[in-house]
Amino acid sequence: MPLKGASPLPPRCFERELSGSHLGIAFHLPSRRRFIPYSWLLYADLNQAATELYLHYSHSVVTIAGTNLEELHEVAELFQLRVVRELPSSSWQGKSPGVSRIEIAEKTSA
Repeated sequence: MPLKGASPLPPRCFERELSGSHLGIAFHLPSRRRFIPYSWLLYADLNQAATELYLHYSHSVVTIAGTNLEELHEVAELFQLRVVRELPSSSWQGKSPGVSRIEIAEKTSA
């Protein structure tokens, strides 16, 4: 229960777990949620502007677009990233990460 007169904390586009490592990442999109285990993660790429983070899995590629995504990349490297969600840009604050779009593209066999 929040303290009387205290403003609630603004929503964050991601959650991390500091104690121990999680088994994977839950992606919260407007139309669905998907959980992908860390054991399927092959590698992660962050572009130079830190506006696009690509998580390459054995079966799919997750593209996370937004601003200041360095922290998400670092947390994923430590297997501490637990949840990523899209949020409207009006809820982003200062230099904190903001996620405007999450796309999950299935890989196809050639």
